[in-house]
Amino acid sequence: MHPIGIGQLKGKREDVAPNLLSRHTFVSPEPEVNINTTKKEIEGQLSVDVYQTEKDIVIIAPIAGTSADQISISITEDVITIKGKREMPLFDHINKIDFYIQECFWGNFSRSIVLPVAVDTNQVEARFKKNVLIIRIPKTEYIKTRVVRIREE
Repeated sequence: MHPIGIGQLKGKREDVAPNLLSRHTFVSPEPEVNINTTKKEIEGQLSVDVYQTEKDIVIIAPIAGTSADQISISITEDVITIKGKREMPLFDHINKIDFYIQECFWGNFSRSIVLPVAVDTNQVEARFKKNVLIIRIPKTEYIKTRVVRIREE
């Protein structure tokens, strides 16, 4: 049987609707989350696009429901981590059971990205405009291989 009841479509049309509704068609899948085992908190995973230009690695992340002061960025030589919190606006009085569809993740989120090349961690630029975070990380030149001469003694 198909997980959403398509196999039941062979029956009468009036029998299909109640079966589809009973399978929670209006309930969306849970967003991708990480569970912090030390604090038992659920943490959403931030969606990102990462691309490179000749000189930079660029990360773009749409982050609705937050502001620049609620986002932190840390970087090492090979990993960048973006953390923050999305607060649900004006809906504190709504119980989760009242939602027909809830696809947005509200709460703490983070994302760590392994950087594909060597970067200059001192020259990172980040800006947040119209709910989109854009991070530019300059690439550094790889150390070129050099030949070491051996002296015979």
